[in-house]
Amino acid sequence: MINSFSEELFLTNETGRMLYHRYAEHLPIIDYHCHLQPSEILENKEFDFLILPRTNHNVPANPYFIRKKMDYFVKHLLGEEPPKSFEFE
Repeated sequence: MINSFSEELFLTNETGRMLYHRYAEHLPIIDYHCHLQPSEILENKEFDFLILPRTNHNVPANPYFIRKKMDYFVKHLLGEEPPKSFEFE
């Protein structure tokens, strides 16, 4: 068992080691995570497009996410505009 991390940890063969050290070792690491600011959620900010990585249709039990899911169904299944100022009590 490996007790510490090293740059060789996931390089399991010569091809992987060669590709990493020759091409990728000095490239920047790019974070593709999407983050919502807590203030935007508290303000009920509207987004045109919302990605929730590693979740299914049963999004977290957070009023903001539940409201966004309900808004989607109202708009696309009922064909109506969801209320802009709706908040859970």
